[in-house]
Amino acid sequence: MGQPRANRLVMPLIGALLVATLAVPTRAASPSPSATDLVPPDEVRFSAWLDQPLPESVPSGASITIGAFLADSTGRVGLSGTAIQAKLHSASPDVDATVAPAVEDWPGHVTTTIAVPAPIGQLEFILPGSSCDASGCTPSNVVIPVGGLGPPPGVAVQRLATAFVDAPTQIVPVGIDATLGFSVQPRIDWPAPGL
Repeated sequence: MGQPRANRLVMPLIGALLVATLAVPTRAASPSPSATDLVPPDEVRFSAWLDQPLPESVPSGASITIGAFLADSTGRVGLSGTAIQAKLHSASPDVDATVAPAVEDWPGHVTTTIAVPAPIGQLEFILPGSSCDASGCTPSNVVIPVGGLGPPPGVAVQRLATAFVDAPTQIVPVGIDATLGFSVQPRIDWPAPGL
């Protein structure tokens, strides 16, 4: 007496699934980074690239809005969802620096409105943090210096611009050629040479 029809179909299917499973490459979960894999805060290579030059003459106490793109030296964009502050120093050593939150408005780009400690000196961005040991915790901020003006070098154009497709306004029948237009516009009107 032969095998029932269902068993004759199941065995080849199980064999085929086993072969397919063995032929497909698998990936194990990546191990969590160990403490030695993490980059110490003093080696963070991020820099801020300003949308516009800082104004030269603004009265003390007036507010200015500053936009900047934060990227590392390889063009990677990061820090999304991170609390970032802008710190504006005065060119005069007798005037205290001002601090304001910097808000991410699109991935990698932050905007801040900050009071001016006239005359305007150096701007930097801060990642507030702390260092702790057996004796307690102390503030330990990471400073992101200004790297320059305009779009940061090495960052993919998709991070810096928006593409628009101009589709036909009328219905195009199947089989008929249609013309599509497109434009790419920088998200910021950077000074020359710009994007």
